[in-house]
Amino acid sequence: MKNWQDNKKVHNKLWDSVYDLARAEADGNPDFLEAWENINVKELMRGSLGEQLLRSIRGPGAVADDGTVHSFSTTTAIPWNPDRTPYIIDGAHKFGTLLDCIHIKMGIFFERILANLDFEPELIVDLGSGWGRNSLYFSKYLNKEYNFLCCELSDSGRKCADYLAKIYDLPIEALPFNYHDNTSLLEYFSKNNFSRVLFYSIHSIEQIQKIEKSFFTSILDLPIEKVKFIHIEPIDWQILGLPKSTAGAAPHYNENLYSILEELEDEGSIKISIVKPSFFGLKHTNTGALLEWEKISSNYALSKNEKLLEHEGKR
Repeated sequence: MKNWQDNKKVHNKLWDSVYDLARAEADGNPDFLEAWENINVKELMRGSLGEQLLRSIRGPGAVADDGTVHSFSTTTAIPWNPDRTPYIIDGAHKFGTLLDCIHIKMGIFFERILANLDFEPELIVDLGSGWGRNSLYFSKYLNKEYNFLCCELSDSGRKCADYLAKIYDLPIEALPFNYHDNTSLLEYFSKNNFSRVLFYSIHSIEQIQKIEKSFFTSILDLPIEKVKFIHIEPIDWQILGLPKSTAGAAPHYNENLYSILEELEDEGSIKISIVKPSFFGLKHTNTGALLEWEKISSNYALSKNEKLLEHEGKR
């Protein structure tokens, strides 16, 4: 998208149709998983993923049904069979039913959430939450033990998340949010005191061509003692130092997330703990990489600087 206003219009329309789906699937249906599955399958087939697959286009590096891996200079048309949906997991090209792919994706994403609960976060923040797909699922299978904040640009996305959270009695709050101006998020934290917060983004920063360093520093400057981040974003090419054109990424997709995080780590503000390209992707291109990092406490940063000064003094 050329700007966030266009992005909001597109997603308002998209998530408004999902809201209609949610009402049809969830109203009077006590089975959360059944409703969630049905909404997901129909939304994915109607949305950008379905459009890309139904156009029968696989980009460079795609794997055909016969196992052939196409070169980066080739684009081949392969009819999409929903029972043989392409996905990548840990760099391996695989196929499965669309529903199986959804559950594989949510399973490995959920594992990363579970792995980051060791510091007992008081709040889990979903940045660019869409219609609430991930937070709803995580909240349900964490037995409603954690509060979630769905931060979303589109009005209809927040409306859908609010609706489903209410239907299934999940501790989820939706907040108007914009990566380009995160004032609403900062105001939320100024009114609510937290000492431990887990943030995550799943294919949402991808929509921000150049994310500002100040987005992260403004969060790091908040009086929150412990902050952790999980990103699953299509930035393999940034990590591996490849041209953007090899990734199958849309022209407006993010170009600087990894370099911003590296810069923050070099400054001693954060510690990056995991960098894993080709973590998971629905399709065989534009796969999400996994990055995890945490805020470095002032005491840790001071100790690190003292060691650097001591090292410099011995030279």
